[in-house]
Amino acid sequence: MNIKYILSLACTATFVNLHAQENPNISYSKEKETALKLHTSAFLGELDLPAVGNTELGYFYEGGDFRHPFTGKSKQGLNFSTEKFQRTGDWTLYGHFNFTTLKEKQLPYASLVNPIRDNPYQIVDSLKGDWNKQFYAMSLKVASPRFAGGRMRAGLDLSYQVATGARQMDPRSLDTENKIQLAPNISYRISKRHQLGLAGMYNYHKNDLRLTRANENQQYNIYKLLGLAEYMGAAPLLMTGDIYRNYITNAYGSEVSYRYEGDQLRWLLSGRYLHHNEKVTDGVTYPMKAGKHTSDHYTLLSALDLKRGTYNHHFDLNLSYTDISDTEYQQLQRADDRSYETIFEGTLHTAVRSQASLGYMLAKETSAYRSDWFAKASVSYSGWDNRYALPQSMEIIDRVDIGLRFNKALSRWVFDLASNYSFAVKNEWNYTDKDYSSNFVANNVALPIYQYLSQDRVINALSIQYRLASFGRNNNQLYVKGSGSLETALSGATGPFEKGQSRYMASLTVGLLTF
Repeated sequence: MNIKYILSLACTATFVNLHAQENPNISYSKEKETALKLHTSAFLGELDLPAVGNTELGYFYEGGDFRHPFTGKSKQGLNFSTEKFQRTGDWTLYGHFNFTTLKEKQLPYASLVNPIRDNPYQIVDSLKGDWNKQFYAMSLKVASPRFAGGRMRAGLDLSYQVATGARQMDPRSLDTENKIQLAPNISYRISKRHQLGLAGMYNYHKNDLRLTRANENQQYNIYKLLGLAEYMGAAPLLMTGDIYRNYITNAYGSEVSYRYEGDQLRWLLSGRYLHHNEKVTDGVTYPMKAGKHTSDHYTLLSALDLKRGTYNHHFDLNLSYTDISDTEYQQLQRADDRSYETIFEGTLHTAVRSQASLGYMLAKETSAYRSDWFAKASVSYSGWDNRYALPQSMEIIDRVDIGLRFNKALSRWVFDLASNYSFAVKNEWNYTDKDYSSNFVANNVALPIYQYLSQDRVINALSIQYRLASFGRNNNQLYVKGSGSLETALSGATGPFEKGQSRYMASLTVGLLTF
């Protein structure tokens, strides 16, 4: 089953994730400077980014009934993050580290630490359980000094992520996820105003999943999903021993970019392609193919900045298209060596994900990367076309999101207010229940996910930050920040969801700005 929770809330992350907002030095810099979103980090050497760092330690809580079926009834935990822009001689660096530890209560069905993903080959059960989860993320962007007569720079974009999750009741999941992203890149200065950039991308992703039982006398039904409510063997697997599953991803791609910088006008245009290949294997001693998830991802990004006095106008356009194709296998175990032989393989599950967004931001700047205030508006479209060939099934979710955000610094205070309205433009579900099956996966997993993603909703968020007195030789600043958001369902009753149901988040953070 293909699941993309964030798909239907495409611009929510931009407007609503305020529990991690920074002081305007960094917050506005990251909103304005689109080059930070590219893999071509060599461009950063051409920017006059502020040498500022931000460190935060916070507590958060999330709860409410309006939630994705692969989300727990509540989450609470601690988050620590630190980031910094830095120039060392002619080198430019941006580094970021984040650690989150949380407890997620009454999370149903899922066996992976990150179950909301495109790969349909997941293992689910019929029970709810509490999870302990930890997430680590490190990233580094580097731009070298100029060479080749001052026309070229080399760069490196590197990130490493680790996630671990343990379910606290039978059947007990222990899942460890490792991700590495590596993008060596280079920029070439055609003239004073024109630059080209080229990046090569390699991503490696590995998941090691183990399902165990503390009570070996109890048996459980396990479902190995294939896509859109279908599962292996069309019947549950009776768990009588430990289950091992391994996911290994290799992805390759490239990014080509063009950058123009005039006196009052800046323009960035970038195109990216990534081929994703993920192999899923069951077992250890006698491994068995459990599926292959492949996708081709295309992205086009354009950003334009127009400076008029102390005001900066920022326009951005993002287009993306992902073509997903998944291969499943039928295998027989040999009698002589007990290895598995493939007797059939075919592509039965396919999906297409498309997205387009247009944004405008107006800011009154006090310097190149600091604002007295900024306001942003965006509109985006997201489409999800999910199909299974035999038997024929279909799920279509097309949505539009409209978002507004306003950020204002007032003396020692920083106020950040955001609102996002998301509504469906086309929803379609076509699945025929099976006479020979309980249809548990369809009725309890796949259909509720569709019903959740197709709900109209509004999300409002507020963040208030208070900066304490400066201290030290560099006038570093401590601050305290409170944030909250409320997501409310607007559609009529659909399955387990009703109009007026909500999901809320609140956080309290202590931070330190270093200059």
